[in-house]
Amino acid sequence: MIRFVLKRFLISIPMLLAIALLTFVLMRLTPGNFLDSIRMDPSISPETIKHYEKIYQLDKPLITQYFHWVKNILKFEFGYSFYFNIPVTKIIGSRLWNTFVLSFASFLITWCVALPLGIWAAVHRNKWIDKTIQFFSYVGLSLPSFFLGIILLYWASQTNILP
Repeated sequence: MIRFVLKRFLISIPMLLAIALLTFVLMRLTPGNFLDSIRMDPSISPETIKHYEKIYQLDKPLITQYFHWVKNILKFEFGYSFYFNIPVTKIIGSRLWNTFVLSFASFLITWCVALPLGIWAAVHRNKWIDKTIQFFSYVGLSLPSFFLGIILLYWASQTNILP
């Protein structure tokens, strides 16, 4: 068992690096870069733009940019937010607790609904209630979570369940 887990872990390392490379390449294939919006502002000097290019290593070859990007990800340094003008890590950290609370609430609600329905379907195996629960389970698993969320928000607003 330990050997299986270790093998899977070792396989996941190159996969994560490949996903990181794909993400980096897709970000670089988009036309322009984030400094293009700064270049449009006539009040910002070319020296300032060159300074930003040096800070973010946009003046270096792509392979150097990639390794710098991976190194920063591994150190949890995600750069600065242009909107908030603070490190992105601080933004993520300040919202981490709320994310945990929402995730735990979602987990709890899911189990509180799924467990009784699963028991009920098992007790009434191959009856109409079992087929109905199976149908809605398959539909719920098949829908993308954002679409299911939109449907639930619409339903909650129409039934006045939430304020």
